Amino acid sequence: MLVKLERLRRRAKRAFIRVRGQAAYSEESRHWQSFVRFARAYFLFCRCNRPRLPFGNRDVRRRFVQDLIEYFEEELSSAGLKVPAEKELRSLVRRGLRSARRLMADMGVMTVRRNRAFLFDRICSYVIDRCRGLKNEDGGPLNAEEASAPRA
Repeated sequence: MLVKLERLRRRAKRAFIRVRGQAAYSEESRHWQSFVRFARAYFLFCRCNRPRLPFGNRDVRRRFVQDLIEYFEEELSSAGLKVPAEKELRSLVRRGLRSARRLMADMGVMTVRRNRAFLFDRICSYVIDRCRGLKNEDGGPLNAEEASAPRA
């Protein structure tokens, strides 16, 4: 089958050159190869069972969450609050981000860009408020302030 197709391609090439010339054939050949590259890239390429391309949105989000975790580890310890375990802190940060996204759902893109500090404060207050309310395994508070504070 391939031999027959190749023979027909060569015959068509010779006929095209005979009728229109070598320069026209070269131009049409470049145009055809460009189309073939386009078709292969956009119609025949399937991302199924292939790894994601590096540096996508997923990697950016992971790095952002990791940066926030590192920020909160420093902030919480400097504020005298007990830093939760890595897994718990990651969960708190991700829930804080979801809270901020829900808050900005009604805002426009430009409003969000202008008020980045407001959203960051929202995430900070979410995580810090929940760290203040964490409890030990025995049911007591994790933070030294709450343990020494009189109960009402």
